Amino acid sequence: MRYARTLGIESIKLNLHGRRDWPDRMFFPYGGRPVFFELKREGKEPRPGQLRVIRGLKKLGYKVYVINTFTEAKVILDGAV
Repeated sequence: MRYARTLGIESIKLNLHGRRDWPDRMFFPYGGRPVFFELKREGKEPRPGQLRVIRGLKKLGYKVYVINTFTEAKVILDGAV
């Protein structure tokens, strides 16, 4: 999140009461379209409910990334500016 701020990209942690399985973070890059990150430890995969939400968001046209490392996140954020 600190790295995103150095690029001028704000983010929020999604804590949606009663709405499980949503991605962990929403980033606001230039262009006016939020990007979602599901943050997982290296080698871990999203749960079935998380995959359902991710598919739904992608169907609506949003970009959703499952991130396992800082390097992955950095590449995506660098491309968003």
